[in-house]
Amino acid sequence: MTGETFGYLSYKLVARWLNLDELRDILARNLAWAAVKKCISKATVFSNLDELKGSLKARSVIVVGPGPSAEKALRELCAALCSKSVLVVADSAYSTVKRLGLRPDVVVTDLDGISIQDLLRVANESFLAIHVHGDNIDTFLSLICTMLRTSRGVLLTTQLESKPPLKNIGGFTDGDRAVILGSYLADDAVHIVGMDFTLPLTKAWHSDPLVGRIKRQVALRILESFLCEQAGRLKLYNYSYTPLPCTIKGSASCSKSPQIC
Repeated sequence: MTGETFGYLSYKLVARWLNLDELRDILARNLAWAAVKKCISKATVFSNLDELKGSLKARSVIVVGPGPSAEKALRELCAALCSKSVLVVADSAYSTVKRLGLRPDVVVTDLDGISIQDLLRVANESFLAIHVHGDNIDTFLSLICTMLRTSRGVLLTTQLESKPPLKNIGGFTDGDRAVILGSYLADDAVHIVGMDFTLPLTKAWHSDPLVGRIKRQVALRILESFLCEQAGRLKLYNYSYTPLPCTIKGSASCSKSPQIC
């Protein structure tokens, strides 16, 4: 994904909807770029997605979102697939994975949905895909050198034009960005859980209900286009409460209600 794009919606369009500060986002990307150059790092800072893909060698990927359907779906999936699949977890969904005693292979985060304590813990055993923008740059700058000293490897992403090693991989929220990343990593199948865009809002999406609704609409629109592009290359299974186009429904029970899932 190149240029100032979220994959299928322009940055400028989404910035207008959400009143994003483009200059602050540009400053954040540039400050992050400079900070990474100064850190003493034992971790691999991936310059492209192929390097991360080569480190994982994934035929099957499970992507976990923050929705309430995730825990039930993961219990079903892990009976057969977790031991032989790469687990890509979107930010606050880490709490579900942790509760089930699972270890993520990749955590996709913009540093606002997973506690710093959990982030430092998971960095020792998982790859991190850290997204940088104007609202999290202070947190990023305070943590990045520690992350690079302790993590297995780090992929840095931006919502603006790529500035290596920061890369625009597409996506807007941690959830849809995790699906995009997981689809790139997989050679055969992607199993999507917890992407419950049509359920009532929780703080996992945003503390401001209006902003949260717009973010979910943007994420869903991005995925609607992206998944249909991938359907010819991958088997796409959706275990989420929200239907996603061009995917196969992965669990009959999750089509009923979020309470059952």
